Amino acid sequence: MNLQLATSYTRKDAGILSESQQRLYELGGVFESLSDSEVLHLILGSGTKNHPLEEVVNEILELKNEYGLKGLTPEFLCNRVSGFTQRRAESFLAGLELGKRIYTQETAIRLVIRSPEDSANILMDMRFLKQEHFVALYLNAKYEVIGKKTIFIGSLNSSIVHPREIVRP
Repeated sequence: MNLQLATSYTRKDAGILSESQQRLYELGGVFESLSDSEVLHLILGSGTKNHPLEEVVNEILELKNEYGLKGLTPEFLCNRVSGFTQRRAESFLAGLELGKRIYTQETAIRLVIRSPEDSANILMDMRFLKQEHFVALYLNAKYEVIGKKTIFIGSLNSSIVHPREIVRP
């Protein structure tokens, strides 16, 4: 949905919108305030004749909770989500990939670490990893991130790293 359109709806127009579109309208086009379910409703738009949208959204949310959404294939989605065709699965995964690229893209502005939350936000892409990863963030004197490096990928529940692997000579 175009953000420009969301803010131009009048109260009268809200009657023809889906519940997720209405909630987006009420929030003034702020997507961050929507639940995962509402965002999926907006992305998918509609279900199929035999598979209502609510059913499809619930199946995707179950997959998200069980596997995470990283590393899924179109074939897997077609087999696990009712009403998903190869094309719809590819479009859905392409949208996830675009979101990931935008989230992880490096900008000309250096990120600054001022709190543990700042570090957590930078490393948020690690949240669905199946193994321990020891990742070092390298900072300059102004606490700007100048590098991010995976030092070690461990077993299921541990990572063994020597200090000389972290500190550059």
